[in-house]
Amino acid sequence: MGDMMSVLGERLKKLRKESGLTLDQLSSQLGIARTTLSGYESGRREPNMETILRIADLFNVSIDWLFGRTNSKGEAFLMNEKDTVMSEEDKKEVTEMLKKILDEQDKILGMHRSAKDVMEERLKLNETMLNSTASRISEAVFENVDIKLGGWIQRIERDIKDIREMITRLENKQDKMVEVLIQLVRDVITQKQSNED
Repeated sequence: MGDMMSVLGERLKKLRKESGLTLDQLSSQLGIARTTLSGYESGRREPNMETILRIADLFNVSIDWLFGRTNSKGEAFLMNEKDTVMSEEDKKEVTEMLKKILDEQDKILGMHRSAKDVMEERLKLNETMLNSTASRISEAVFENVDIKLGGWIQRIERDIKDIREMITRLENKQDKMVEVLIQLVRDVITQKQSNED
């Protein structure tokens, strides 16, 4: 996916410059932050499907061209009235399918965000408990009280490490979902075109 993101970044930057737009102007038109757009252009960030469709529509290019799968800019697949590849009925059907896919993606991403929020809250709680325990141990040592909490602290530290790993896995799953959705859109487009033939 890295090579595709770098191609997308290069082509997006080229389109922006050819159109005489600044980063601020284009990010405003796309409804994203300037730093986010800069990340897309440098290949450090991956846009979601909704943003990819907005870019293709804005510049009247195909998604395949944006990702370097073809050298022909073509027309924006769904958003152009001149599109002769699909009938209006087919366009509506594919648009509805894409909306459903995006809605499902939003639901799944929302669940991942919720899970991530819970994990982050648990992480904060464990860190607070660890700090509190360290403070108690200091006080206990100071007062010469023999408390054996070392194993408990190690478990909390392991939990913190596990939670951080789970957060990283959730973020990786989100990235993979975007890749799958992009491929699904390509497959739908290919199927529609082959049905036309």
